[in-house]
Amino acid sequence: MGPVAASGAAFVPLTGLPLATLLARALADGMVGQYLGDRRAVAALPLSLLTTAATLALAILAGAPMACVLARRDSPGKQPRDRPIYQSCCRPPSLARRS
Repeated sequence: MGPVAASGAAFVPLTGLPLATLLARALADGMVGQYLGDRRAVAALPLSLLTTAATLALAILAGAPMACVLARRDSPGKQPRDRPIYQSCCRPPSLARRS
């Protein structure tokens, strides 16, 4: 199992279990239908979707090109910025903090 698969395997239970617990409690209490039918909750959904879409668009439009530029080009602060990353990758965790 690679590092990406391992981090994904750790991410799913850390986020999925609390959400599943909240959903199970809400379904057991019968509160889901009550809240979803509320007029204020229905009115808040378009604003929430608009905010989410704007944030996603901004992150993709600004973040992806900036990440490509930072990854491919050399800059004056690149070596000191990357040094802790490379040191933590090449050393055991017990020695990584001592740099």
